[in-house]
Amino acid sequence: MMRSLRRLMILALGVAVTPGSLLSPAGGADAKPPQPAAGKSYLLRYRFRPNTSVRYRVKASSEVLQVKGSARMVVRNETATDKHFDVAAVDDKGNALLEPVIDSVVLSAQWDDRPKKTFDSRSGKPPLPQFAAVAKTIGKPLVRLKVSPDGKLLQAVPLIGQRAQKAVVKNNGPAKPANDPSKNFLVEFPARPVRVGDSWIDDNLSVSLQVDQSLKLFRPYVVLRTYRLVSVKDGLASIEFSMATKKPVNEPQLQAQLVQRLLTGTIVFDLKRGVIVSRKLSADNEVFGYSGPTTKLHVKMTQVEQLVDKSESR
Repeated sequence: MMRSLRRLMILALGVAVTPGSLLSPAGGADAKPPQPAAGKSYLLRYRFRPNTSVRYRVKASSEVLQVKGSARMVVRNETATDKHFDVAAVDDKGNALLEPVIDSVVLSAQWDDRPKKTFDSRSGKPPLPQFAAVAKTIGKPLVRLKVSPDGKLLQAVPLIGQRAQKAVVKNNGPAKPANDPSKNFLVEFPARPVRVGDSWIDDNLSVSLQVDQSLKLFRPYVVLRTYRLVSVKDGLASIEFSMATKKPVNEPQLQAQLVQRLLTGTIVFDLKRGVIVSRKLSADNEVFGYSGPTTKLHVKMTQVEQLVDKSESR
């Protein structure tokens, strides 16, 4: 359950996380580059203002069904998170220092029909053991990110200990570098202006999948994050989003490690204010035979992230 909880926390925090098909890549060496569309072009850029805070509310839920022969178990998780990031500084190139903070979180977990376990960080009550590590991160900056106006991660400096990091960021596999793209919660925009119908691919993200449990061997897989500008209306750009591994993953035991990490959805970006207004992501993935011929794993997840208000001075 703790793994499911941590994966759901990744969604709630907006950490870039990692659907296209689990069996085939979304792109690759043979993929044809997108053809330019006709019409007005838009340069997608963040507009960071120093000494301001940008606030979001996130609601996420997941349902994980595990089947082995006649036995079945369902684990349901829900989170409601208030969070923000502080813009500590902006240089003359528009690069910004951002510090994300979780303000409050309500977590719940339920196994089958057993009573639901809940933690509300606002209650003042001590958390249950499974929520203790998450509780220690509330109200504290998790990391200091230096990002460019196009959303590219330039530098990342952790501000909490490794144990606390693992409570909110999935960290299976080998240690990751400080500037690992999974720490970036922003959409990385293309260098060129785009038109409605244009697509771009971010291939900076990779995930480590465990290929041998007894030897603890991991293999990296590149994850393609594909974006397409669907429409622009009243200054709001609607962007479709999907994720898939660059190379096919055909082994069920590896597919099972991806089902909660490959998402699709829609992002709305305010062109004038230079800020993400909303993100709606989901996954509905199924794997058969991941732990024997009679096993099945079915994961359904949703996340809705909404800008609470305009950037405010600190």
